[in-house]
Amino acid sequence: MGKSEEEHCPHRGWPGLCWLRTEFCHALPSEGGAPNPPLRKANVLAKHRSSVLGALLGFVLALHCLVALPVRAAGPEVEVEAAVDALTQAMLAADGTALDALVLDGLSYGHSSGAVQDKSAFVEALTSGRSRFPTITLTNRTASVVGDDAVVRHVFDGETVANGKTGPVHIGVLQVWHRDNGRWRLLARQAFKL
Repeated sequence: MGKSEEEHCPHRGWPGLCWLRTEFCHALPSEGGAPNPPLRKANVLAKHRSSVLGALLGFVLALHCLVALPVRAAGPEVEVEAAVDALTQAMLAADGTALDALVLDGLSYGHSSGAVQDKSAFVEALTSGRSRFPTITLTNRTASVVGDDAVVRHVFDGETVANGKTGPVHIGVLQVWHRDNGRWRLLARQAFKL
């Protein structure tokens, strides 16, 4: 008995698989120096393997794109947007603990009326009930991150209750966020009339 086609393949070191089974592959000298005999069915196998490899490569590339999308989406801008959403929820709930965690001690919180609050005045006004927001909707949102700082802009629509009076709110807002020990916290906010 002679050697099998696979034994003649110079790529036989790969456990039973030669992905290069072509006339060229078998025209290469074998270990003994003589050319390998031509394969009878190798070209058919090579064509099928090419189809399977092409489909497999397409699948792997598609899978890579699907897996990579969420990774790209989870950049610092997305983290800042999540912090903006958390602050909005804390304001709606008048949650003092969450508000304290989301704003820095040096907070400068400017209102469209021109009033400016520090951290304690901002948190106290919401947690005491003197000022509350039954509804808040943020639109036209943008966030840009530069190092450990972020600039956020949006339109703030909602309803406010201050000193017992209810009124609509439609203002523009500029916020400055700072990454503090790995989490985004509000450093400054200025509202303006639209």
